[in-house]
Amino acid sequence: MGLVFEELIRRFAEGSNETAGEHFTPRDIVRLTTSLVFMEDDEALTKPGIIRTIYDPTAGTGGFLSSGMEYVHELNPQAVMRGFGQELNPESYAICKADMLIKGQDVSNIKLGNTLSGDQLYGNQFDYMLSNPPFGVDWKKIEGDINDEHSLKGYGGRIGIILNGSPLFTGESEIRHYILEADLLEAIVALPTDMFYNTGIATYVWVLSNEKNDECRGKVQLINGVNLYSKMRKSLGSKRKVMDDDDIAIVTRCFGSVFVSVKDATGSC
Repeated sequence: MGLVFEELIRRFAEGSNETAGEHFTPRDIVRLTTSLVFMEDDEALTKPGIIRTIYDPTAGTGGFLSSGMEYVHELNPQAVMRGFGQELNPESYAICKADMLIKGQDVSNIKLGNTLSGDQLYGNQFDYMLSNPPFGVDWKKIEGDINDEHSLKGYGGRIGIILNGSPLFTGESEIRHYILEADLLEAIVALPTDMFYNTGIATYVWVLSNEKNDECRGKVQLINGVNLYSKMRKSLGSKRKVMDDDDIAIVTRCFGSVFVSVKDATGSC
């Protein structure tokens, strides 16, 4: 039933060209990002009695939460995965909870509201975070809330987040500089264009962590995945390309194997 529900969501996204990207992330992108975030914990996730938490601050219809849980259960059917999320759009929030209910998951930790200005999961800490926030949304109206959260709360974790090129190449230079100087960035993966239903622009997966292992400290991996795709027989809106399991496996194997120094990465940004 969960798969049927996902198909209905996908079809709805195709018919909403202007806003589809705000509430539906293509399944291949979800799978790739999930694999990158969870791969270093694969050994732990195969042990009995493992409990992990996953959080999506821009939960949309819940694709990242569902995919994270599925990924872990494929490795360890006895693992306990607890999903937490918050979504601004009431309709997407309702779909997310309905999808999780169909799949037999706990929905008590899915909240409605703006994560940045009204965090309803304050005080919680999570093992992983996955997010595909809306591109190009101005946050200056809630700048005070964001600064307060940084100075007063200061938690962290391991994050996989999908962004367009703006945070990488233009604007927000102080934030980018801080992330690199604080050695929070593990990797950036360049994705093929034409991967989303409502836009063909270039997108990137950022992997951040405040618990880098010794081999990764002071280093950032840049992975070029722009040519890892197959053309779809029929376009779905702006989505004309798909990353299959082999493409995702190539990126996953590369992750953590070759690094670029933070000094070099700073220069390239």
